[in-house]
Amino acid sequence: MSDTPKFYTTEGTKEGSPYDEPLTYSKPLGDASQAPQPQTAPRAPQQPVQSVAFTKVGTGYVSAALLAVGSFCPVVSISFIGNINANLFSGKGNIGYILVGLATLASVFCWIDRRRLLLGTGLAALGASIYQLMQYRSMQADFASSNAPFGLGEAMASSVQLQWGWIVIFIAIALMLYTPFSKRHA
Repeated sequence: MSDTPKFYTTEGTKEGSPYDEPLTYSKPLGDASQAPQPQTAPRAPQQPVQSVAFTKVGTGYVSAALLAVGSFCPVVSISFIGNINANLFSGKGNIGYILVGLATLASVFCWIDRRRLLLGTGLAALGASIYQLMQYRSMQADFASSNAPFGLGEAMASSVQLQWGWIVIFIAIALMLYTPFSKRHA
């Protein structure tokens, strides 16, 4: 007998297992030098891990959510008599409903995979926001030019201030306009 270990291989099957599985038996293969070498499966190339948040769909949904949330944020404050914060739903224009509708439309466009149409919703939201911003500025100019006694018109004009809600709205619009031109990551 040689000192090299013997290896066994499964070669045949025997029918008749109680579980209908074939029984296997082995026979000696020979020396270790004759043993078959294990084969390794080729490795698939590794894909880089990518964040879902900055894909086209992600930025589309984020911009739509920011636009909807931004319309509820305070966009102007009037501190002449107390401190009054107004969002886009207060007042006559009701631009808030338009922006929420555009945000809903933008998320539908992302859902049906028509992100190129976000360019139109972004431009419409930009136009509505600029219109409302100009309305607030003209209100401020009207207060300043009023003939209120004791300089109350100028005091009211200086009390109208823009708030942080505009930042949220314009970030949402910028993301909405960026999304159709971004490269697809996913």
